[in-house]
Amino acid sequence: MRWGSNGQTPSSLGEFGEPSRPASLLIGVKPKSLADEDTNTAAYRCLDILKEFNITDIGVEIGESISWQ
Repeated sequence: MRWGSNGQTPSSLGEFGEPSRPASLLIGVKPKSLADEDTNTAAYRCLDILKEFNITDIGVEIGESISWQ
């Protein structure tokens, strides 16, 4: 099964001629599968893991995704 966006995927693309935005780790989850509190906990845990490897210039975004074939 492949996964695709529900059309609401946040973008980290910047504007031409402007400084680029930080990179983001995008994590897709099934709709209604995580409570807001769990989503925040997971995102902050991902940031903690990245920091353990001295990766600090990245954001973490979690959004709902739906499957498509």
